[in-house]
Amino acid sequence: VTGVQTCALPICDQAARQRKLCYHECEGAVGVDIEAPRSQLDRVAGKFMRADDECESLLHAWTAKEAVYKAAGSDSITIHDIAVAAGTVRIPDGREFAVEYQVIGEALLAVAREI
Repeated sequence: VTGVQTCALPICDQAARQRKLCYHECEGAVGVDIEAPRSQLDRVAGKFMRADDECESLLHAWTAKEAVYKAAGSDSITIHDIAVAAGTVRIPDGREFAVEYQVIGEALLAVAREI
């Protein structure tokens, strides 16, 4: 999808009330991922983390990479190909994405938008 997009993401919280988590107006691709902490990330970290990745935690890295993968819309890249650095995330074709995070209970929401 191209052009200006307005994204409102309603999610039910634990009390089953809907609330808006985020609102973006942007041009370019948008991808979203939400994950709760789980031990499986520790076991598979070597498959998705790169030596040059800079992130707060494995959960931040995983949700950022998943959101960017979805926004990139390309089957020619892998999660490992996605480089997470302070402030931006890059994919091999040179495109860059900004990632914003929001904590929801124990889960972490990542919204990636192409910049």
